[in-house]
Amino acid sequence: MRIVIDKGIPFLEEIFPPEIEVLYLSPEDITSEAVRHADALFIRTRTQVNRELLLGSKVRFVATATIGFDHIDQDYCREAGIHWVSCPGCNAQAVCDYVEEAISSIKP
Repeated sequence: MRIVIDKGIPFLEEIFPPEIEVLYLSPEDITSEAVRHADALFIRTRTQVNRELLLGSKVRFVATATIGFDHIDQDYCREAGIHWVSCPGCNAQAVCDYVEEAISSIKP
């Protein structure tokens, strides 16, 4: 089994057993050629999951580490038998950290 993962998604290193091949790629490197032999994708919003990316691939599962899913062509995934999930809340702590920093940087 092969999984392609957006390397910007934290905490996934070393959670998969050694028999699973894991490729950590930059979003711009997640191409149709890179996913051709993948069984699953773990992506973020920068990766457009559509016919152009997936046609001819082995991908049957897509997980997006986002609350939104407008970057996933749901119709194509349904037609191709590809199951997908979004992960709302997985970025909640990062959003809180960003808001706190933004507020603390405001000069009175």
